[in-house]
Amino acid sequence: MRTINHTQENSGFYEIVGGNIRKYRNIGQFSLQALGDALGLTKKTVQRYETGEIKVDMDRLTEIASALNIELAALLEGTESMLGAEPRESELVSLPVAGKISFNNDDIQYREIKGYEATPKAWVKEGEYFYVQAKDDSMAAAGISPGDLLLIHRQDKVADGEIALVLVNGEPALRRVYNQGDHFILLSDNIKLSPIIREAGASYGTEIKIIGKILKSITDY
Repeated sequence: MRTINHTQENSGFYEIVGGNIRKYRNIGQFSLQALGDALGLTKKTVQRYETGEIKVDMDRLTEIASALNIELAALLEGTESMLGAEPRESELVSLPVAGKISFNNDDIQYREIKGYEATPKAWVKEGEYFYVQAKDDSMAAAGISPGDLLLIHRQDKVADGEIALVLVNGEPALRRVYNQGDHFILLSDNIKLSPIIREAGASYGTEIKIIGKILKSITDY
């Protein structure tokens, strides 16, 4: 689970954020039960977020802001000194969560955008980044479960053994990529799924397209 900053645990950060949740919940005239229902949580869990008893992570905080119809930055009011900067402008970047991916003349196209994820800038450097959700258990042994949010760095080649998001006959899949001379192999960590072997080419063959490297898997508990 992603947390916002490792130094915040002992600084009252969660109490301040919890107070902001309570303030904007009251402004929006949401009961504990109503907000809990919107988030798929019990009202007791929401109450514990508000008191700081439970440490709220960035994923959940983004969901709470969306449910309250406010900006994420509103829930971070009063924490600027703890973050060391204005979070919306200096610490976070908004990345798309793509429902589907396709190619047009080798240009990637994001389709069915499900939303945008507030992401620490420390996680991203140069290049193009986006999120997708894991749809199956093909990489369960690597700690990736169905529904996990995956941060992808757009690149058309990866090192041997790295987990990549690939298109196989137009369908997305998570696989480890291995180069074997004139062939390359796509392997799942799930032994029930057969390996995919293709002749290597400039674009990894015509039926397979490497979309990008998996950088992080985020589980929403």
